[in-house]
Amino acid sequence: MLHHKNSALLRLVFILVTLFAFTGCSSLNKGKNVSFSSIEKGKSLREFVLSDEDPRLIIVQDAADIEALSQSEGFSDPSPIVKEKANKLSSLLRSVDYNQNITVLVFRGMQNNDAFDISVSEVRFLGNKVFVYADFREPNGLFGWFLRTGQAEQLIAYDIHEIITIDKRAFSGQRTIFYLVNNSNIVYEETIFIP
Repeated sequence: MLHHKNSALLRLVFILVTLFAFTGCSSLNKGKNVSFSSIEKGKSLREFVLSDEDPRLIIVQDAADIEALSQSEGFSDPSPIVKEKANKLSSLLRSVDYNQNITVLVFRGMQNNDAFDISVSEVRFLGNKVFVYADFREPNGLFGWFLRTGQAEQLIAYDIHEIITIDKRAFSGQRTIFYLVNNSNIVYEETIFIP
């Protein structure tokens, strides 16, 4: 009788594991679509850098966040080119209505050529999680291989980015985890409180 109960239990566990595997229990593909707008897409040269080598998000909720960003290393270079880009970015960020929206700066990470690209395709909300889906495009062919594998000499670095605004009303008033997702992989996450 004990063997029969163990066998039944093993079958039940197998069925549950199989269902879990085939139903896509990952929250990456679930949730409610959240409206967003792209307000800038670009490739900044190394002298005006706001990101790291790796993909990341910078979330701006209000004027205090804009001020903190303007004090960061990317704004500190006194050259006229950097000052012009910093002023343009500050003006762009200040034009957003932060009563209803947040701004998310989505970075591809530093690349050695402007042939790399990023495109935010979707934003989803589930519970206290916001998933920002971005497609990372890479150059093709032999030239692309040289760039992707680091075989090409890095003469210039580009900060590949897209800036979006997201309607925050669905998830305001809570601690929210923002995920940057590329090819079904979470490549960056950050937790903040959205008032």
